[in-house]
Amino acid sequence: MTGAANGIGNALARRAGAEGMKVVLVDIDEARLKEAVADLQESGVDATGIGADVADHEQVTAMAESVYATHGAVHLLCSNAGIASLGLPWETSIADWRRIIDVNLFGSVHAVHAFVGRMLEQGDPAHIVITASMAGLTSSPIISAYSTSKHALTGFSECLAGSLLGTNVAVSVLCPGRVATTIGNDDEAALIDQLDVPLNRAVTPEHVADTVFDGVRSNKGYLFTHAESLDALRERVDAIVGVAHGST
Repeated sequence: MTGAANGIGNALARRAGAEGMKVVLVDIDEARLKEAVADLQESGVDATGIGADVADHEQVTAMAESVYATHGAVHLLCSNAGIASLGLPWETSIADWRRIIDVNLFGSVHAVHAFVGRMLEQGDPAHIVITASMAGLTSSPIISAYSTSKHALTGFSECLAGSLLGTNVAVSVLCPGRVATTIGNDDEAALIDQLDVPLNRAVTPEHVADTVFDGVRSNKGYLFTHAESLDALRERVDAIVGVAHGST
């Protein structure tokens, strides 16, 4: 589980532990990671932690080697680490653009490179869950870099799923609406609160974890946390079709 020290990643780790799984938590925040691992261990979960920056291919490769050396197999890989910032396309700094793409997109690319070959060699059923966002299926100019990275991640997940058809490894892309996490700061949260859209109704990380585990069991390709998600998708498609036909 990457990005597992808090938020969605931590909820996924706790749910996996409750399911009786051995859990490896990965996060760049090693202090918080240590606390998260200790909490799981105190509740009886076989949990370990590895500090790593998912934007660094070498660190992710080393992390995968450590996981396989310890456990010998991976049956559920959750590529969840993500960062966000507010900003219009020309106002977001190039450094922020690169960091957001490196973490949100290349974090999953690195994980796929490090794990998928080994998961295929295992032969037994395995599942990959990649955390994208409804911002990867719709768009908002105030989160330009984040939305761009998540659109790319959704496409990457779809390509990965198609590439693994007929194998022992299945893929789901998680597209949550707003979740009550610390991915943004207080000022960003206050601004996003002003957007009058149904997907801004925050759900808990635990709700997301329930959605993921239910979806993995039923082998769903897309995992949505909000009932309004499909309505938002229909509105997007209708808008695209309308523009293509020259309507207003």
